[in-house]
Amino acid sequence: MSRTGAIVFGTCDARFAAAGEAFEGMLVSGAETGASVAAYVDGRLVMDLWGGSALKGVPWQPDTLVHTYSVTKPFAAACLLKLVAQERVDLDQPVARYWPEYAAAGKDATTVRQVLSHQAGLIAWSSPQPVETLFDWDRATTLCAAETPWFRPGEGIGEALFLYGHVIGEIIRRVDGRSPGTFLAEELCGPRAIEFHIGLNESLRRRAADLVGMDGSWNAELLRDRTDLFARAMRNSPGVTNQAIVNSEAWRHAEVPAINGHGTARGVATFYESLRRPLPGDTALLSREVVAEAIRPQRQGPDLVLGQEVAWGLGFRVFEDGSFGMGGLGGAVGIANPKKGYSFGYVTNRVADHTRADLVEQALIRCVG
Repeated sequence: MSRTGAIVFGTCDARFAAAGEAFEGMLVSGAETGASVAAYVDGRLVMDLWGGSALKGVPWQPDTLVHTYSVTKPFAAACLLKLVAQERVDLDQPVARYWPEYAAAGKDATTVRQVLSHQAGLIAWSSPQPVETLFDWDRATTLCAAETPWFRPGEGIGEALFLYGHVIGEIIRRVDGRSPGTFLAEELCGPRAIEFHIGLNESLRRRAADLVGMDGSWNAELLRDRTDLFARAMRNSPGVTNQAIVNSEAWRHAEVPAINGHGTARGVATFYESLRRPLPGDTALLSREVVAEAIRPQRQGPDLVLGQEVAWGLGFRVFEDGSFGMGGLGGAVGIANPKKGYSFGYVTNRVADHTRADLVEQALIRCVG
């Protein structure tokens, strides 16, 4: 059925109407200010909905782009995995083989696999840096190369909150010559019309929604009952949760491949569906063998940054039901469930927890049966 009322726009298959209604309820209740949701089931796009406001007084459009925080990480990882599939990068070789400067400060034996699976210990910079450092690729990667790991590589797991994409991206740049954002656009997303970008040009920036809700209480809540490593990382990069900064032209233009990807829900869902199974007329995003390795738990245990039990694949969190994906600070989600046969994307411009996406996904699962 087509939903073109005053609240929600787009299409939703009648079989999945309950999931569409759950999404609509978020907008009606005020839990959402603007958002989009999309899902594939058994290879078919069954839900592609959006609603609310992208900017004050500006309605959300089908191509509205929104900042997704860590939902970006699997996109960056997929770029490096593409080089693995092409046999240009070896997962079990040291990063220093491709980026010699990375061998400093006890990182000489850190492997590409450890970086991709959050075992490298490079959580954040130990010395506070202005947010502008994240925008300066050469300075940021020089600091990464010089940084001492926060735990011994290979002896623990801890999500590399803000630097994951710079380390992955510099390996890509050293091997291929292109920046991670350019590689993503030219090799993965562009050929498949997947609306997800790392680094927005002027035309794309005109389609970006503003994030809302980043007040003092939200920032204080982020640090409540968190691990010391998480708090240290957040304090060393205070600008990444500053609403004025993340809505700025400079932030949107920069490539911060751990956290500043912008996309649509359909783009996120299509990315996961392309990993789960090639779409009609499409070639595989990555080889079946590389995807199988990427969604296999590389290490499982207490994440020293997140403070919870986590199984990390190569760029993806892997869950007990066999699903794989990533959530982002603020509420965005991308996930695929091979056993139940669906891929799901949810993006929002109102920062909060993942309750909204979870409720819609659970409604979708009930419809799948």
